[in-house]
Amino acid sequence: MTKHDEQKEPSLVEQHAMDRLHKVEKEKRRVYVKKPHPLRFRQILMVIILLIVLVKMVRPLVLTALVLVSLRHQSKNMFFRKLVPAVSHPLRWE
Repeated sequence: MTKHDEQKEPSLVEQHAMDRLHKVEKEKRRVYVKKPHPLRFRQILMVIILLIVLVKMVRPLVLTALVLVSLRHQSKNMFFRKLVPAVSHPLRWE
């Protein structure tokens, strides 16, 4: 390097690059702080979709269980009616 290069002012591009470098180094020295996430619309929408899917999956199981219970109850009543036709209730005589 010559004496002329040392005395020369840095160009505008060099100044901008140095400023940016100093800014980046300053940011790297700071401690990372995690930002709190507010409840977002997308999260609420995903929860609603999840609930709809779960209800659609569980509903047929519940309906099947109810039908089976009612059929069992009806078949039990039919069994007692065939067994003792004169009795309206199995524990009470008329």
